[in-house]
Amino acid sequence: MTEEKPKRNADLATELAAERAELTKLRAELAEERQLLDEELAQFEKTQRGEPRQSSQGERIHQRDLPSDVQSVRAWLKAHGKSAVVRDYEVTLRSGGGSPRVVSPVIAVDEAEAISIAFASLKIESTQAYNPHVRAIDP
Repeated sequence: MTEEKPKRNADLATELAAERAELTKLRAELAEERQLLDEELAQFEKTQRGEPRQSSQGERIHQRDLPSDVQSVRAWLKAHGKSAVVRDYEVTLRSGGGSPRVVSPVIAVDEAEAISIAFASLKIESTQAYNPHVRAIDP
């Protein structure tokens, strides 16, 4: 009986150590998940404020920085790890009674994104009252 008790204590100690190791592992995973959620929340808040996404900026290249001798833009973008070509736009938002509001320059992939950025930068939530006009600014 005396031999069984130390063996049982050793088994319990081993089991307890394994459970503690598992708990430490789970805590580390939870901390990583929390960090990812915090980063995603910060990114979401930036997009709500109309700030450009940090990750997408590295995937984009401005039209003026694109080499002039490129034959296939899509192939060049893929070869250089880019996903889109952006350009400068001037967005004019006209409403029925007020003077037009101009946002320039807006760096965007296309006119729709430029309009969206303009509304966000002016913190306009109700967009129905505005008639947007977009003009590409040539370099």
